[in-house]
Amino acid sequence: MSSQARKPLTPQEKAERNRQKARDWRSKMRANGLRPVQLWVYDSRNPSFAEECRRQAKAAAASEHEAEIQAYIDEVSADLWKE
Repeated sequence: MSSQARKPLTPQEKAERNRQKARDWRSKMRANGLRPVQLWVYDSRNPSFAEECRRQAKAAAASEHEAEIQAYIDEVSADLWKE
């Protein structure tokens, strides 16, 4: 058995190897009945996110429908607080 060192991969070869790994992984997942989904969500790290949350909370609290709004929030989030 030879103990030759492997030739280092070029950046292009590394990139192609990574692309092939990703293709193989996606194929495996599809073979298991799954499909990829891209989901965009608000970036909660963005300062404007917190500002908008505060704005909406104040608007809800000042609404004449505040009790109905809070009842709805309580209903849809009830399972989140069960232990």
